[in-house]
Amino acid sequence: MNSVLADDVGRAGVVAAINNQAIHFDLLGLQLGHSYEGPLVIPDGSDALVLDEAARDYVPSTRPGGRLPHAWLPDGGSTLDLIDPVVPTLLLAAGVERPSELLDFKVVVAECPAEIWRNAFGLTQRQCLIVRPDQHIAYRGDISRWSDAMRNLMSAPTQ
Repeated sequence: MNSVLADDVGRAGVVAAINNQAIHFDLLGLQLGHSYEGPLVIPDGSDALVLDEAARDYVPSTRPGGRLPHAWLPDGGSTLDLIDPVVPTLLLAAGVERPSELLDFKVVVAECPAEIWRNAFGLTQRQCLIVRPDQHIAYRGDISRWSDAMRNLMSAPTQ
């Protein structure tokens, strides 16, 4: 192998072979871009993004069913660190008044900095996310409807 790499033609052949196999290794869309549908996701009527190479390409989105996008928080953590690993997380923009119905549900409430909420997630102060423990978004919508969404999710069949 060293003789192949020492030769310009051989090295170019190895580089070409690696580039031809890139699709087998660069699978960010497959790893992060999978979006679920079903009873544990409440659709919001938005269309799924269609990508030419869905296995390779990944475009972060807060569309229900998709994985919560990563963004760095001011403390050095990630937005993904805000999500509880056991129960759903109600994710709100920082400074938004917490809903009064919180005691009705087993849910963790987390706040996301307003700049990330607006710029990285593209959400308004009146919107919220319910994020499942697997970091996939179950609901995106108006905060005034979060408890209805949570009731629907809690009563959904899981099998």
